[in-house]
Parts: sequence; structure tokens; C-alpha cells
Amino acid sequence: MSQFKEPSMLLPADSNEPDVLAAIEGGMPNAGTGTSAETSYVQVAERCAWSMVWLGVMAGGLSTWGMWWSSPILTVLALVLILAAVARIVSSWISVTPRSRSFQLFCLAGVVVSVAASQ
Repeated sequence: MSQFKEPSMLLPADSNEPDVLAAIEGGMPNAGTGTSAETSYVQVAERCAWSMVWLGVMAGGLSTWGMWWSSPILTVLALVLILAAVARIVSSWISVTPRSRSFQLFCLAGVVVSVAASQ
């Protein structure tokens, strides 16, 4: 006899629940994917999180703009950060998904520039 037990041997004798049986006999149709309502909530939460990140970039741009007297480059950089933050907040809400790699890399670059410019 092999070391693996048959699926029917793993179930208690009175277990006739369809979820348990479907999971063992071949998997549930949407196992691990969640319902569309759950997916919708996750996407809204992700979009809110990316909006918060870009609000941070915008705050960094505003603080950099406050140092306009130190360098004209900072004034231009601050304006670019603010405009990029506004554009990315809008794009995170109108895009199909905020999970694209290019969106995440652009966000990382914006945060790094924002932090470096405000130092």
C-alpha cells in the first residue's frame, strides 16, 4: 500500500457537504479567485493605497516647491512631481488594474525622486 491515502479515506463518513466534496474531487470552480465583489473590494483598496502613495509624492513636491529660492531646478522638479502625482492618481482610478509592472516602477521612481528632492 502506498503512503498516500485515497481522498475518500480522508473524509469523515458523514461528510456530504458539496464544498468539501468538490474541493477534493476536482477543485471548486473559483477556488482562490474570490467572488467578483471580493475582487472589486481588493481593487478599490489597491487604488486607494496607490492614491495615498501619490498624495505623498504630491506632498513631497509641495515641500520641494517651498525651497524655490535655493535652486531653479527644484522649482521645475517640484512642478513635475505635482503634475505627475495628479496624473497618476487619476490614472490609478481609470486604468484596468493598478498591478501593472510599469505603473509600479514609475511609482517607485516618483517616490525616490520626491524623497531625494526634498532632502
